[in-house]
Amino acid sequence: MTTEPLTVDGPDADGVWLSIAAIARQKGVSKQAVSKRVARYVEDGLLETRRAGRETHVNLVVYDRLVGEMTDPAQELRNGGGGETLPAGDEGSYNKAKARRENYRAESERLDLEERIGNLVKRDEVEDRIFLLFRRVRDRLIGFPAIVAPRVAAAPDARSVRNILDEEMRSILQQASELVASQAEGEQGDED
Repeated sequence: MTTEPLTVDGPDADGVWLSIAAIARQKGVSKQAVSKRVARYVEDGLLETRRAGRETHVNLVVYDRLVGEMTDPAQELRNGGGGETLPAGDEGSYNKAKARRENYRAESERLDLEERIGNLVKRDEVEDRIFLLFRRVRDRLIGFPAIVAPRVAAAPDARSVRNILDEEMRSILQQASELVASQAEGEQGDED
């Protein structure tokens, strides 16, 4: 997913949003390897990219977390990697390197906080809840004909049939809405 353009004063100024080429240099891997990973994460909806001129920039903290979560640790060791890599600084500029490290840490702490307060949730948990919700709605819709058939058959006119169908469809949607609300209340109760 690509959002608003990124404005940077110099190449990779903040040390958090880096170009694919800068990440590749920093990690000691090919640009194609990083680009392939980024494309996969973006396709899966896990990573956001921004444009700066003709370059694609990636949030390094999020990228590092995804790599850490999705890479087999044994494979990472075989490839010579391991551990968190903080952004490299410019040659000869201690203050710039320090500022980049602090920006990286601040972004990491921001993401940790967002996860703790519930603004960021695990994708698989959301998918599981959505699956259960839609399965219940699907089950009700599959049962819809059996529920309304006798009432529709006994209806005296088209208007009565439409009212019966409207009433049952609203009931299904109301139950789905109540299910979503009860799950949301349950989550808040878990946090208290």
